[in-house]
Amino acid sequence: MAAATGELIGTGTTLAAGSRRVMWHGMFLFLLGMLTAFVEPRVANVRIGLAAHLVGLLNGIFLIALGAVWSVAVSRRGLRE
Repeated sequence: MAAATGELIGTGTTLAAGSRRVMWHGMFLFLLGMLTAFVEPRVANVRIGLAAHLVGLLNGIFLIALGAVWSVAVSRRGLRE
């Protein structure tokens, strides 16, 4: 019943707060990925700079998308148990 009311079982964190936290981390990682674009040309190995830039962007987008579906995924898991 706790999953239906928006609360995780065994914790005081609501589903919305967990979702919001994941999305904030995603936005922060995306911002870091954007900032590495300025450092990329100055790195000794440009391919590593490009890889760091793309990893930051793609993983940030992934975390934002995961945060968007977080409450649906967790509540469905609670319904199966």
